[in-house]
Amino acid sequence: MTAFTFIFICGGELFSSNCAYMAAAWWEGRATALDCIRHWVVSWSGNFAGTIVIVGLMAASEMFQGMDGFTMILVARKTHRSFGACVVLGLLCNWLLCIAVWLAIAAQDAPGRIIGVW
Repeated sequence: MTAFTFIFICGGELFSSNCAYMAAAWWEGRATALDCIRHWVVSWSGNFAGTIVIVGLMAASEMFQGMDGFTMILVARKTHRSFGACVVLGLLCNWLLCIAVWLAIAAQDAPGRIIGVW
């Protein structure tokens, strides 16, 4: 959640919230389907590149050195869910994320935005 707060306060964009924004803009006639697709591709590409940079920095810092047991437990828990459960969890997570963005946008100052995201 801290990373999302930093991204939002610094003016970055997340692909998941852009999906909701652009779909709403298209539905209201304020954007074309091509605008939506173009925005989604740019947003996803930027999010992917940022993720690769952060993972690279985390690996270079060796912050997960000696945490192999924890990693295996986490992988086992995440991969034993059904496909349907993963889809529902993804939808719920994105819904909560979009609500957090909406609350943060409604705030007038930085502390309000931070509280809205959290």
